[in-house]
Amino acid sequence: MNPVDQPRVIDAMARLCVTLESEENSPAATANLNGFPVTFAAIGSVVIVRADRLSDTPSSAGDATLYLAANHVNSIQMEASAAVLDYADTLIARTEHEIFSAAGMSDAQLDAALEVAVDGVLHIQDTLQVVAEQFAASSS
Repeated sequence: MNPVDQPRVIDAMARLCVTLESEENSPAATANLNGFPVTFAAIGSVVIVRADRLSDTPSSAGDATLYLAANHVNSIQMEASAAVLDYADTLIARTEHEIFSAAGMSDAQLDAALEVAVDGVLHIQDTLQVVAEQFAASSS
């Protein structure tokens, strides 16, 4: 098995027809997939695939809808984890999938794992949006 590092992640995504943008010597690379900025980072024994979406909800609003939606989504699936961040002007919905790669991976394994990770973070972003809208509708 080959160690998994950032250049291998970039090559694997290229095999999946996705070009990742990366700064020289950066631990992360990005791509815009389905309108979401998706970050790929090979850090030690794990590859993190993360998608972020800015919401319309001001961080200072005290609206718990998106937090409740993330909690609900996390309780019913294991494709990717969902979190809500409040360090910007509006809340950020983040989905993340970790690929454990300490033992190394073949190209075929890495390709398959990245495909599952990307599908997962994008699917859970869509699911999170739907659940948040349902919660908002039921509370009004």
